[in-house]
Amino acid sequence: ALQHHEGLDGSGYPYGLTAKEISFFAKIVMIADTFDLETSEK
Repeated sequence: ALQHHEGLDGSGYPYGLTAKEISFFAKIVMIADTFDLETSEK
């Protein structure tokens, strides 16, 4: 969960990791988080 705010281009936080450094599972959480943000009522 810690890595799910990282950007694939290194622009995220807290560590500024790139796509190669982010775990597969964190990428899945990133997709789910984005989906939730786009489909939930605000």
